[in-house]
Amino acid sequence: MTQKYQDLEMQDMSLKADAKFKGNESKQFNESPPQVGYELIPPDGTVPKAVLLQKLNAGILKMLNEAGSKYTGETNDQGQKHGGGKLVYIDGSNYQGAWRNGKREGYGEFTNKDGTVYKGQWSNDMKNGDGKLIQADGAIIKTTWLNDKKNGQGLITSKDGKTSECEYFNDILVQKQDQNPDCSNLAPLNFILGCTVIALGYYISEGDYKPKNKWDIIGFEIFFCLVYLFECAVCKTNAYLSDVIRSHESKGIIDDLKAKAPRIEMEIENYHYELYHRRRGLSYEKRVSSRFFRDLKYAEYMDQSADASSVEHIKNYKLTRLDIQLDIQYSAQASQSKECQSYDFKKEKVSDTHYEFNLKNHLEGFRQSILVHNGSHAESLPWYTSKTIYWITHLLFIGWIFRIFFVSNSQRVKFTIDKVILK
Repeated sequence: MTQKYQDLEMQDMSLKADAKFKGNESKQFNESPPQVGYELIPPDGTVPKAVLLQKLNAGILKMLNEAGSKYTGETNDQGQKHGGGKLVYIDGSNYQGAWRNGKREGYGEFTNKDGTVYKGQWSNDMKNGDGKLIQADGAIIKTTWLNDKKNGQGLITSKDGKTSECEYFNDILVQKQDQNPDCSNLAPLNFILGCTVIALGYYISEGDYKPKNKWDIIGFEIFFCLVYLFECAVCKTNAYLSDVIRSHESKGIIDDLKAKAPRIEMEIENYHYELYHRRRGLSYEKRVSSRFFRDLKYAEYMDQSADASSVEHIKNYKLTRLDIQLDIQYSAQASQSKECQSYDFKKEKVSDTHYEFNLKNHLEGFRQSILVHNGSHAESLPWYTSKTIYWITHLLFIGWIFRIFFVSNSQRVKFTIDKVILK
């Protein structure tokens, strides 16, 4: 296919599959503007403010639900529920089991309005002790409860009958699968690259090759050395070792991230392809580009992240790989404002035959991969948390052993910072 560019007049250029516009000779942005949303764009200089949602206390909700409920069963001299009985709540849910002085105490079964059934022990009017939760889809969770929250080890039986071990902390399922991405999972790649470098080095030292091939072989050796070192540098294990903290610091880090407003950056990359000729009739394409950036304006946001206490189970492990992720969502109002701002930015900055537009999320002080050590200040860190030892083992081509040992002696935990742009 022949493609003629306005100013380059390049012939026989292949069209790129990733191009937003293919052969946009006018170099003008030509999409239709949004019909609504411009009135929602905040003025320049607007400082985003956090919106705090007021939540009803669980006790208030419980009292509202019990108002108008119907009880049939035994009572004590004071008229309180005592002994065996059944209470049908105003929302249609019901409890049938043991009572003591007006509170659920002992074994009982609670059926929620959504069809979920809890069968187990109660204490002080809350789920406490061993229990079984039968979900509406048929899945079953057997574990220990503490003050109405799942807390401990147990078993999960899926709706198709498959059973797996589980662990809950403060009603949150502790991640047990996908523990080792980019750590021991890349150990085989590191091993293969190391063997390749050693083999090429041995071949060069032996000199069993034609002299005219010497520099080609040396070039391959240098190339694989650089690939090996690059893989060592970008490995997730190295990222964890670069940010090691004590367990008591993790809550402060998460609370700090929860309290900060995100920065959303719009990026436009204008680009085209130029054809360059080499000797002997060879030619290649080169992407020539320019970039522009602008912050998205918004007035209000809300943090919907879980409480920092949801990851306090890391104190149960000596070493934890804490992965923090950033997720930003938009309300309908904010989405309209975003579309209008994006359109104006493209209309102003698109100035080449092709372009790409991206939104990048930023949060001041954001730390993605943290290694948490649960020990006292006086206690020294394990040897497999040392970056010096990490690099020594990799330069000796036995780094894959370091990675496997590191992963097998640590637990992986995820935490997501959830922000919602309101307007």
